[in-house]
Amino acid sequence: MATGSEDRGLPQEGVVSTPPDADTDTTGRRASGQGESAAKPPAPSAAAATVARTQKEAIDKVGLPPFCRHSSEPSSVAVTSEDVSPTLGLLLAIFCGDVDACCALMCKGASLSIRRAGYNPLLAAVARGHAGIVQLLLRAKVDPNEAGGRRPLSPLLQAVYSGHLRIAQDLINGGALVNGVTGQGLTALRVACFRQNAQAVQLLLDAGAETDAPGSLRWTALHEAVFSKDLESTQALIRGGENGEVVDERGWTTLVIAAAIDHVDNAKALLKFHAGYTCTCVMEAASIAARTRKVRLLAVFWSRLDAPSKLADLGRVRRDREVVTLLLGLLPG
Repeated sequence: MATGSEDRGLPQEGVVSTPPDADTDTTGRRASGQGESAAKPPAPSAAAATVARTQKEAIDKVGLPPFCRHSSEPSSVAVTSEDVSPTLGLLLAIFCGDVDACCALMCKGASLSIRRAGYNPLLAAVARGHAGIVQLLLRAKVDPNEAGGRRPLSPLLQAVYSGHLRIAQDLINGGALVNGVTGQGLTALRVACFRQNAQAVQLLLDAGAETDAPGSLRWTALHEAVFSKDLESTQALIRGGENGEVVDERGWTTLVIAAAIDHVDNAKALLKFHAGYTCTCVMEAASIAARTRKVRLLAVFWSRLDAPSKLADLGRVRRDREVVTLLLGLLPG
């Protein structure tokens, strides 16, 4: 679309800009030998006002968003239903958050499944957080699970990623798949954990999100929450029944990840809610904490180990006298 600097001004009635030349005498009459028709200035465009009026009527009829309108007199660019299709106009209206314009353009037959830079109208409205337009598109029976964008993401994943919880709820009510998986193995629940949004986690759990569904690296949502150091999401997932002993492709449990990133609160929460952690799992986490000299984590893990396990753990780090001293200092008496 042309900008104001590229305006093509329409001729205005009663304005003629024909400079005098050598063939014109002081009275303004053309010298002999020239045809009389050549002496007449071009007739003013009687259609100029009509064109400008037609443009304005077309804009008002189509209902394009305000930034598409040109207030110069006359209009610099013909933004009419012929110059801007309803489909393109719909994307422009979504960009501006103009619900009325979207409704008018949809009535004119704008496509609801088009692609512009990988986005369809619903995904574009979700990304910009326009809840009213999302509701309008859902009422028009747009597919709430059609993915797009560079990643790509479904509208629900985009809403969760952007933190638009009201829109996320509207999408779920409109038929969005809570457990839908992208090609990268992402679910809405994992995205909520990655974004450290405990409210989104709870919303998805209430909607029936699966907690143990593995994705890339065979990580579950709990792996993602622990790695993101999100205690609230970790607690919500544990209360929702996620199994804390699921291992990823490296064989790591969430407890081992908590030890690796030195997050004491998540480690305590996991041990509190998952009293059935195997001794081997706790020993592995304690060994990581010992090798990296994380004393507070050692104290947490060692309180769950029996004497033989503590001796075995001491044997693993026996060559590091400093670490052995730390571990012995945690023994009672």
